[in-house]
Amino acid sequence: MATQQETTIFNYSDIIFSFIINDDSICTHKAASHLLIYVYSGRMSITEEREEIVATAGECVFVKRDHSVVITKTSYKEEQYRGITMKFTRDFLRVYFKDLNQKDIPKNQKPFASSVVKLSKSADIDSVFYSMIPYFDSENKPNDDLMELKLREG
Repeated sequence: MATQQETTIFNYSDIIFSFIINDDSICTHKAASHLLIYVYSGRMSITEEREEIVATAGECVFVKRDHSVVITKTSYKEEQYRGITMKFTRDFLRVYFKDLNQKDIPKNQKPFASSVVKLSKSADIDSVFYSMIPYFDSENKPNDDLMELKLREG
């Protein structure tokens, strides 16, 4: 259910650059893949059941796959919503973990208790997404190798 028009700049190798032309966009979404959503400007809220997570400029949210959520993207502080979503498909994750050195995989990690988690601000997260800013306002689309690298960094 969408109340306004969302424009997708492009969906390239499972990385989606999007912005809202009108004031807001609301959709119910069942994430088939794990998602990492970074808000450059505007405001996004993600609601699952009765829990709501709000993210504004510079914040990042992780959404577990196979969960239905309501995502609302709106203007905030006079800035339209702009964000990037990284989709981590099962095929991508299989290859990623197969290629990863087993000693580099953290041991005894507990899974997130919630299916929607706002991540703590960090330079690592910011740097992954800031490096993609030039593609927001450009006719140039990144190549497959760059998008693969960005997903791996994510």
